[in-house]
Order: sequence, then structure tokens, then C-alpha cells
Amino acid sequence: MTTATSLPTELLKALGTDGTLTRTRLLQEAVSFTPTRHRVSTASGSVFYTHCTLDTLLLPLVLNEDVHVETTPPNTVRPIILDIQSGQVSGPEGTVISVPVRVDTGPVQQRFCPYSNAFVDREAYDAWAAQSPVSTQGLSLEDAQGWAVALVSQLTPESDDQDTSLGCC
Repeated sequence: MTTATSLPTELLKALGTDGTLTRTRLLQEAVSFTPTRHRVSTASGSVFYTHCTLDTLLLPLVLNEDVHVETTPPNTVRPIILDIQSGQVSGPEGTVISVPVRVDTGPVQQRFCPYSNAFVDREAYDAWAAQSPVSTQGLSLEDAQGWAVALVSQLTPESDDQDTSLGCC
């Protein structure tokens, strides 16, 4: 099993942490103002949507702000509620976060995000994973948060000459 300290090199490269992904670009790729199954409310009152559950764990780290997350598992209507305060994630005991084991080329919103979801427990994840066309790994909420911290720690710093306006939304 991969831990938060040993993220797969292939995953890091696919997500753009090979020296090209800045905080601004991560926000541009992660945030959607069109409703999705992943809703993030910030402590300052902003509401965003993200393309996947892992994005919901990345946003508070990039924004340096506490968030409330409502992420709805595939084929369900009841969201799982996560709160991230001071960098610590809390949610229902037994929550499992899926992440693809391998990421093919193409837009991350299409090749990674549909397979990064939250599930109420290991049984729900296993049932979904058995039907998924992409091989995934089920992480505990704590391990998924560790992955998010590790990914953000590998972002490229913004340079003074970079355009840091979001421009995406």
C-alpha cells in the first residue's frame, strides 16, 4: 500500500507536480463554479465546487483556510460531510477515499477526477471499485489528507513574473 510519504511517481507526474504545478494553476484546475458532487464552503463564506474528492482536500491547504465539504459518492444522493480546520480533516469514522492507481494521459478532470471519490465505508468503496473501469486504491481519510499535504508540498513556488490571476473562472 502506498502511504502519504511515498506517492506514486506516475501520479505525481500526471497531476503536474513535476515542476509545472503552482498554487494558482492547481486552483484553476481544481475549482469549478458549476455545481458538481463536491461542494466546498470556506470559512470566509465562499462556495466552490471541485472535480473530485482529492481536490476538496487540497483546497484548504492551498487557500490556507478552513472549509466544510459536502462530497457525494457515485450513485448516491446523501453527501458525506468533511470538515478541515487548521489542516486537520474530520469526517464520519470509516470514510474511504478512492484514488486511481494509474493515471493515463489527458485532462486530469477526465482521467483522474471521476475515480477520486468518498465512500461511507470500505464495503461501499469495494462495491464501487469492483465496477470501476479504472483500478483504484481506497485510502483512509487520514491517509488521503496525507496525500493532499504531500502533493501541496511539491507545488512549484509562484515567481514574481507569473500571472497569478485565476483567469479560469
